[in-house]
Amino acid sequence: EFSDELVEIAPTMVATSVLSAKKAGHTMRLRITGTFLLMGVLCCSLGFCLSIDDELPWYSTPIGEGMVAWGVILLGLAVLPTDQITLYCLIAFSCLVYTVDAMRLLLNGRDGVVAVYGKLGHCIDTGCDFREWFWWRSVAMTSVVAVRLLCAGTLATYSMRLYPYALFASFWRVSFWYWAATLCLDCTSALMTLFVKSPGQSYGEKHVPQWLHTLSWIPSELLLTLLLSLTSLPARAHSFFFARTPSVKAAAAISSLLFQQDHLASLRKAKDLFRSVTCDQLTADILSSNRPNPELFKLSVRTELGDADAFISHSWHDDPHAKLAAIQEWRIKFWALHGREPKVWFDKLCLDQTNITDSLQCLPVFLSACKELVIVIGETYLDRLWCIIEIFVFLQMHDARGAKRENLNLCKAMKSHSQLSDLIEAFDAKNVTCAQPEDKDRLLAFVEAGFGELRNFSQEVRSVMMMALLTSARDSSSQSARNLVERQTAFAFPS
Repeated sequence: EFSDELVEIAPTMVATSVLSAKKAGHTMRLRITGTFLLMGVLCCSLGFCLSIDDELPWYSTPIGEGMVAWGVILLGLAVLPTDQITLYCLIAFSCLVYTVDAMRLLLNGRDGVVAVYGKLGHCIDTGCDFREWFWWRSVAMTSVVAVRLLCAGTLATYSMRLYPYALFASFWRVSFWYWAATLCLDCTSALMTLFVKSPGQSYGEKHVPQWLHTLSWIPSELLLTLLLSLTSLPARAHSFFFARTPSVKAAAAISSLLFQQDHLASLRKAKDLFRSVTCDQLTADILSSNRPNPELFKLSVRTELGDADAFISHSWHDDPHAKLAAIQEWRIKFWALHGREPKVWFDKLCLDQTNITDSLQCLPVFLSACKELVIVIGETYLDRLWCIIEIFVFLQMHDARGAKRENLNLCKAMKSHSQLSDLIEAFDAKNVTCAQPEDKDRLLAFVEAGFGELRNFSQEVRSVMMMALLTSARDSSSQSARNLVERQTAFAFPS
């Protein structure tokens, strides 16, 4: 439903795209964050109750603590890769859990590390039968305490050094190594009970053999270790909720790029910053370097959302003359159809270099406000992450209002279709680059939120680009369009 204020800010087609992304973002929150958060809280609460109730059977303690561990993993899965603030809260919570658990093991009354060292000293002095057991027990428990403190310190260090998406991946790696180390120590302890005489464990009047007590922790630790060993665990878990509606997940990821504030505020900002230039103002000099030049910004004019004919997507590392020739070819076709210069959004001329952050945050709206996407593809285009993101944001924002993929115009800034075909087939998202490391981190978080694993994203890129290439190969009317325009108008295209 469009409010009067929304209609006043943006035309219907742009408003439809924005509201669709916003709705998808809410859907993702409900399905993913809500579900995992609820399961995590229930698991932690039930596990905590089982582990502290002395009236329950002895095995309720390992079961309860195992449920708490699963609950923490579920809470971790409730965090989306684009949730920076929530991610830092998760890291802080994990560091607190590791540290508190280490201190509990260290100072836990008669069963803590300090108490075990005391019993070891007593056995050495008195020559009791459990001396070897207490020696091994003290080493094992000290190792567990060291592992937990090391995990807390590692996460704390990573949080200060890594960008959010890299930190998100590191959280899962640290979790895996923590549970793998804990599993190894407990398995070793269980084996030791077969060769070393142990006193066993007492739960009230119930005496439990030490091997059975140690073995009771292993099933949960083994399952957690196997689960965390899966590559891209969060992406796989999140994709399960959108297996039948992948487009909703992609739109929700776009909402994370767009709605860092209220959607009306985002649209107002985009309306104030949206500009365009006529295609005849693009030159090889302008296309040769991405160095900011505030004077060039004056060439663009403020434009209403939805009035720009095309968004030009290109790589600054491609040959400027080849790019200009490709743009001119598209320009000829546009003239043949419309009899006027196309109005285009071009980054160097339309981004306010004094307000670059706000301008880039509005990029999804800018893409939605352009009728076509002109992909000027050269040898380095598929290596640039920003370029690939522009394609999928455009498709998603336009698909929300029923637009077709024919709005993609592939313009080759290279010699042949076969050369481009080879580049498309070799595309791998693992090899993409960004000028700024923080941009790459943020955009990879967007990719995972919208497409899951990078291999899924790579496959989707190859599919879209190959279809655009086939469409371009079938279109051989550029020369006839050029002749038609020059015959019917006094306009002369540059050679």
